Amino acid sequence: MFTDRFEIENPGGLYGRMTLDRLGKFAADTRNPAIANAMEVLGETENRYSGIPTIISAMEEHGLPEPIFESDRGIFKVTLYKSRANTATDPVMTEILNFCRTPKSRAELEALFKGRLTIAYVMERYVKPMTQNKQLALTIPDKPKSKNQRYYTVNS
Repeated sequence: MFTDRFEIENPGGLYGRMTLDRLGKFAADTRNPAIANAMEVLGETENRYSGIPTIISAMEEHGLPEPIFESDRGIFKVTLYKSRANTATDPVMTEILNFCRTPKSRAELEALFKGRLTIAYVMERYVKPMTQNKQLALTIPDKPKSKNQRYYTVNS
């Protein structure tokens, strides 16, 4: 738990054919169907892949940003932010939005914050949530990890 967010990590990552874009839309492969079925019969779990849509719906219902789901190197992680960041009170967000009025690369963002913040921190704490909240957009949305990716401010 952090002051601005709650992070949950699951070692083992996503299982089987499940991918981030399929979460909550398709039934996941089950590691041990016998145990899953027994838990469902006992009423300990529903085993119907409704957890992700429930989380997304609850966050939306309370005016909170969508959860950020990540799967990397055998770890599945979800980050739940407790409030939408307010650019009026966050100078780093304001700086990013002003800087990205024209599309900027990760390297350009790194140079902007050199000596102040690490690029890993900037991407995780600011760029990812601002992209989720549609304050920033990607120039190549279908390839978010492209080396040619640029981020730009969305005019609202």
